[in-house]
Formats: sequence, structure tokens, C-alpha cells
Amino acid sequence: MLKIPCLAFSLFIIFSLNNQGICLASSPDDTIETQKISINEIAWMGTNISYSDEWFELYNASKVLVNLDGWRIETQDNNIAIFLKGKIPAKGFFLLERTNDETVKGIKADLIYKGGLNNNGKHLKLINAQGELIDNIDCSAAWFAGDNKTKRTMERIDPLKNGNSSENWQTSENPAGTPQAQNSSGFSEKKIVATEYVQSSTEPNKTINNPASLSFGEEARGNKNYLGLLIAFLISLFSATIILILKKALSQRTMIND
Repeated sequence: MLKIPCLAFSLFIIFSLNNQGICLASSPDDTIETQKISINEIAWMGTNISYSDEWFELYNASKVLVNLDGWRIETQDNNIAIFLKGKIPAKGFFLLERTNDETVKGIKADLIYKGGLNNNGKHLKLINAQGELIDNIDCSAAWFAGDNKTKRTMERIDPLKNGNSSENWQTSENPAGTPQAQNSSGFSEKKIVATEYVQSSTEPNKTINNPASLSFGEEARGNKNYLGLLIAFLISLFSATIILILKKALSQRTMIND
């Protein structure tokens, strides 16, 4: 008698888990979510303290924690090969500092690496543990953004858009960049707006162009979808209950007539 309600409840649980961003696969690396890891900021010019104080920052735009063991960042000319290890949280950052943890003052590095960047540019690749190219940034001719004199870093505008497009990079508004934090609004007058991500109805015409803010719109849509699933489940449960009551009444009526 309870087959229909149990089936409806099971479907509701499965859809709810997926809707809330809970990965049902065996591991995050088995999902498409690993495609949302990107090189988010590059301090190719170093800092005011030393030109050799270079650093990278990765950003995880997905809804799941990703294991970076076996991943690597390398240059096209094989001058640099950084083998990654550790985990990057959902909507979180991963800071790589050159030589030691004093490169970025006051912020603990997630990984220390060796090897310097050329101020004239480099072709960078982010490759996962399976050898797949996840992010590709060809700045071999020149860096897309950043300023060597003011030590303003090269920041990505939209982590989900092409990293090999100069239109998707900007010079940081902050001289020291934004390590382990959302990127700035940009120093240059030329800015690209990520129109895919729109805030709530209180500000319908305002868009978001900072990676750390992307989760706001996604969370709002997730809550709305969750409410819809809840309503659908309640309707299904109510319908199943009515069917069972009618079936029982019909059975009793048949017995009386017999």
C-alpha cells in the first residue's frame, strides 16, 4: 500500500541532494565540477619588497571541494612545473607562493613552489590528475594585464569564461592584488561584466563580476528550486494518499456487495 508514497519520497530526496550541491559521485574528481577550477590571479611582477615574490591564486567556482593531488601548473616552454597537492574548497581560493611563505605577508600559503615568471609573458596551463587541460592562458607575447611599476596583479574577471581571452583579465585595483580574496573591481577603465550572474530582484539591473560573489545568485536559485521540489513532493504525497483511500473504500464496498 505504501509503494507510491515511498517512491515519491525517494525521488524527492535524490533531487533535493543534487539541488543543494551535494556530490553523489564517488569523488569530486569524477564530476564535471573539476572543470570549474581556474587560475584566478597572477602576481607575475612580484611585490614592492622583491620582484621575485611572485604568486598564483586558483579559484574553485564549483559547489564541491576538489582534491588537487596530482594536478599541476606548467608553462608551455616547460620552464616551470608546479605539482599541486591539497584541497580547494567550494567557492574558495588556493594560494601558491614562490620560494617561501613570506611572499605574501600575513597570509598563509597553500603551497610553496620554485621557478620564476618572465615579465615579458608566459603561456600557462592548468592540468588535472588525469592529464586533461583545465585552464589555458597564453600570454607568451605579453601578459594580458598587471603593472610592473605599481605591482598591481593580473586578475581574472569571470572564472567560468575563457582564460585565454585578454578581455577576461584586468589590472587589480589594489597594488598588492587580492590574494585569498575576491578580485577587485579593476583598475583599468575597460571592464567586462559577467552578465550570466544577476543579483536578486531587489537590484534587478545590477550584475556581479567578482568570483566570490557568484554563489549568491546560485544560492537564491537553489532555494527557489528547493521550494518547488517540496511543493511537488507534497502534491504527490497528497495524491497518493487520496488514491489509497479511494482504493480502500472501493474494496470495502465490493466486500459489502458480495
